[in-house]
Amino acid sequence: MPGCKTRHRFLAARNQLLMVTAAGLPTCLTVAVFSKAAGTPQLWSESSTPDKNGFCETLGIEPEVTITNGRILVKAPVGMHSEHASHADVAEYVYAWTGKTYTFDYKELSLKFVPPSERPRENEKITIERRSRGGKSLLGDRAFLYSKIDGEPYVLECVLSHSDCVELPPNQYEIARLVTGEGSYKNCPNVDVYRIGANRLKEKPLGEYCLDYMQDYEYRSPSPGKSSEKPQ
Repeated sequence: MPGCKTRHRFLAARNQLLMVTAAGLPTCLTVAVFSKAAGTPQLWSESSTPDKNGFCETLGIEPEVTITNGRILVKAPVGMHSEHASHADVAEYVYAWTGKTYTFDYKELSLKFVPPSERPRENEKITIERRSRGGKSLLGDRAFLYSKIDGEPYVLECVLSHSDCVELPPNQYEIARLVTGEGSYKNCPNVDVYRIGANRLKEKPLGEYCLDYMQDYEYRSPSPGKSSEKPQ
């Protein structure tokens, strides 16, 4: 996606040009400053926070870049304020000019309302009843977890070579449905699976899967030698 170049009176006084590039799904920003003095050499660039998170869209909140008093401010959502909150934490990262480059100075947190449609679904449960393997190789390169959500049949499918593909034992779990564009698998809804009662702000998911409704699923009785085209 083409970058957006911006001139500002503070940057103009330094003979500098700000470029903001947006790419990916969800949208993530890279912020860079170039000198106009000789061949537009890059003076500074940043695509992640001091906490090593990207400046990325989430929960329907887009990242923003502004310039105030000669400082570059990058605002990005962090996550829901708490497990049952209606607002998200949004961090504003402030970068100051040192005379040679820009460096992180400080951050400020604020709250922003998240519409119910954008909030993570809470405590949706799934019961895994059995599991098997299948795929293109004789030993099977995919895991299939046959499950039920509210009594309806579903299949959790993942590619065994992925580090987050875990063959969970039969039990009840919680799932979080990822927004479109997130997750490892194309052409199907992606979900993270958690233990019952997990604090999703602190605990990592047990695994990530493609979720299919059983009636729409091609692979009802997987066996070696067959393959599904859904997860990629």
